[in-house]
Amino acid sequence: MINCLENIYQVEIMKIKFGTDGFRGYIGKDFTFETATIVAKMALSYFNNKKNTVAIGYDTRFLSKEVAEEISQVASDFGYTAYLADTFVPSPALSLITYLKRLSFGIMITASHNPPQFNGVKIKENFGGSALYETVKRISKVRIKPVQLNGLIENCFIKKYYFDYLKKIFPISQIGSINIKVLVNPMFGAAQGYMTELFNETNISITEINNIINPSFGGINPEPTENNLLHTREQLLKEKYQIAFAFDGDGDRIAAFDHKGAFYSTQKLLPLFMYYLIKKGEKGAVIKTVSTTSLLSIMAKKHNLPLKETPIGFKNIVPYFLSGEALIGGEESGGMAIKGYIPERDGIYMALMILKMLSEERKSLSEIYTEIEDIYGKLFFRRDDYSFSDEDNVRIILNQLDFDKIAGLKVMEKNFMDGRKFIISERSFLLVRVSGTEPVVRVYAESESEEKLQDIFYFIRKVLQEKGVNINHI
Repeated sequence: MINCLENIYQVEIMKIKFGTDGFRGYIGKDFTFETATIVAKMALSYFNNKKNTVAIGYDTRFLSKEVAEEISQVASDFGYTAYLADTFVPSPALSLITYLKRLSFGIMITASHNPPQFNGVKIKENFGGSALYETVKRISKVRIKPVQLNGLIENCFIKKYYFDYLKKIFPISQIGSINIKVLVNPMFGAAQGYMTELFNETNISITEINNIINPSFGGINPEPTENNLLHTREQLLKEKYQIAFAFDGDGDRIAAFDHKGAFYSTQKLLPLFMYYLIKKGEKGAVIKTVSTTSLLSIMAKKHNLPLKETPIGFKNIVPYFLSGEALIGGEESGGMAIKGYIPERDGIYMALMILKMLSEERKSLSEIYTEIEDIYGKLFFRRDDYSFSDEDNVRIILNQLDFDKIAGLKVMEKNFMDGRKFIISERSFLLVRVSGTEPVVRVYAESESEEKLQDIFYFIRKVLQEKGVNINHI
């Protein structure tokens, strides 16, 4: 019987592949109660100290609440005091309370922006941010020792802590003095209700859509990409909202539309925030991942600010905030942070920053961004995702990609720190890589003209086809 149980345990361990922040997998196949609790036990064993306190939160995904409750019991058995969220919460709210209460660490049950078939376990460290690469690596090698201790499980009003802190650091009444209509799409995720409650007694009129619990996310992945938000743009234009925000499934990523329906991914929001900080005389390093817009490099160079480029994953940006170097940091997929807050992605925090900017500038989002383009130039960015089934073969093919010319343009520099990045000019690049969280090939490109951008994508699609990569567009 013991051997049988040991074999089952080994099978479950084999299903666990640690990645960004922790572990994610297909529900029922890779992500199960067993695998989730194993990851939790490994983390509980790793962070074990005299204090032994942990915050446990969950999003609106299928089984997230039930898994969080199960892990709370496991934490209690490990001798921890487990602060279990009384309702679903965004990941940054869980990170914030981990920091504010000086807990040992935090566990968030979520698969973030991934499709509804996925769920996962995110690990948050006591500094209030994503577990560092080294931490996740060490947790993945922990050997669990059986324990049976008597800890505590306490209901925790994480949402209230989060609200109180945001109201403390943002002048809500001042921001709310601008008389505008705002459309908010939490994409059926954990950020629903937050913006409405924050501004319910101000001049800002908030309308939320997709703000019910729906584990299928309405048939659309809860990732705030332009293609996933076509209905949001349509409603914004039809009902004449001044701005719209969209958040991913666990509320740590953001995208926006201005009143004209122009889409603002991180590639436009990061320069927007950087411009705002520069105008205020702020100093510090600019931290960007390899897929993030070159506009940040251009702005940093013009204002003599240090620039650091990292592999993709917000965990690679966090150390620069912990060291005090970073002024701003972000990645293409919607995660950003600014100094003066926890070193964590937070979509709601960033939405408040945008509204604060509008209240101070008394200009529209499009007017401010036009100023940026007038000063630093205009860039065009695009990302395409392609599904695949043979991961090992795809990785071999992509790792061998090498070009000296792309679409007739000379490659000036190559960067293979994460995927295959080819820098064509100060304002133009191509990056091809496999996602760290999904079976997807991502192709990123940026250029100073839409025509050149089209040429780059035509070039790489043809290369991938010739090499036998499945390029079914997602």
